Amino acid sequence: MFRSFARFAVFSHGLRLGGLFLLALLGTVALINHDWQDREQQRICEQLIPWFERSAGPLEQLSVEFLRQPPHTVLLHYRSADGQHWLRCQFAGSGFARSRLHLVAVESDREGLLAPWQLSLLRGLWLGYFERYLQQQSATAAAGFWRPWLYLLQQLLNALPLGCIYALVACGYSLVFALTGRVNLAFGELASWGALSTVLSLPVLAAGGQMPLPLLLLLLGLIALLTGAVGGRLLERFCHQPFVQQSATHNLQAPLVVSLGLLIAAAEYARLVFGNRDLYLQPIMNQVLLLTRTEGFTVSFSLMQLVVVYLSLVLIGLLLLTLRRSRFGRLQRACADDAEAARLLGVDTRRVAIRTFQLGAVYAASAGCIMALYYGVVNFHMGLSISLKGLAAVIIGGIGSVPGAFLGGLLIALLETLWSAYASIAYRDVAVFAVLIGFLVLRPQGLLGLPDFRKQL
Repeated sequence: MFRSFARFAVFSHGLRLGGLFLLALLGTVALINHDWQDREQQRICEQLIPWFERSAGPLEQLSVEFLRQPPHTVLLHYRSADGQHWLRCQFAGSGFARSRLHLVAVESDREGLLAPWQLSLLRGLWLGYFERYLQQQSATAAAGFWRPWLYLLQQLLNALPLGCIYALVACGYSLVFALTGRVNLAFGELASWGALSTVLSLPVLAAGGQMPLPLLLLLLGLIALLTGAVGGRLLERFCHQPFVQQSATHNLQAPLVVSLGLLIAAAEYARLVFGNRDLYLQPIMNQVLLLTRTEGFTVSFSLMQLVVVYLSLVLIGLLLLTLRRSRFGRLQRACADDAEAARLLGVDTRRVAIRTFQLGAVYAASAGCIMALYYGVVNFHMGLSISLKGLAAVIIGGIGSVPGAFLGGLLIALLETLWSAYASIAYRDVAVFAVLIGFLVLRPQGLLGLPDFRKQL
């Protein structure tokens, strides 16, 4: 009877965690669905209004509609000095299509449907001139007292999404190191494969062109998580299980060398199969949310950045809740403290190790998926860079600590962003690893670490 009650308690707690995760995913989908229309197409159409309104006077935009017939069409209603008018812009595609920003038709109530030569002139001259005019206006804006501080605030906001991505990879490092006492460098390559699975699955899922963007993004995330789970199982089989009977002091280097070899082999396999060229995704959800504007400088935060930060915080919060409130979390901490004693008490340490590797790999793959959607570019050699940055983040924050991994990821991203903004970007990685060396010398346990690394999850 007691065993049945225990199983029911574990099952009910698993349902609660699953429900929280489902609510988080639904919240993310709702946030995406709130503005899944292509705001980049709207921005291009708005830039065409001055072409038709050459007379001086204020312009006021009244409304915007995203039409399904004709497909990929934006309809703007605005008011000028002589009354209300409308402008309709049709594009060649939507979603992740490479042609989604290519104008194919423009019509207004003033001039009707533009001829092909007028449309070509509009695309080639006016849009290019408008972009150069905006850049020149921003660059020549008068400097004032608040401008340096607003520029700093913008850089801090830019560092947040990158820090969250590094934190997800660092969480995988922390989970595995807390259990095994060894560093596994292959987690960066798992992030790379999560990004590759996102890019390669996109043409298949978007082939029909009828799937809503929120559902498409949700399926891409699930595919990346499945890729991470499979990769974590392989890592446990080849990087942990063969050395589980050997003491950490007797053979500390072998798992590290094996993980490095797997990283290089997986990267080379990706190069041979998918080529050495960069794979690109069209940017999405890049609507700019203006925070403040003064003295010719604008502080903004895009919708995609907001989604990245929100989703990363939810994933890290769920990880902390799982480790501290679930049965798996208790077993994981017990195996991290003393695996032999846990085995004598009836704990299946092999199953705990498999789940730990899979959970860490899922977080690394989720970081790769988010990185692919956020930056829009994936290549075969990105795994090594992510591995080293994630390792630096987890060492600085405190290896073996999930809150430390999150803090370390934010600090690494902040250092990279500020160095790129105020110093030479060529020496950015030099600065990051110089700080890492300083921590290894002065405080090897990290900011939130303890001398006994494996007792702080």
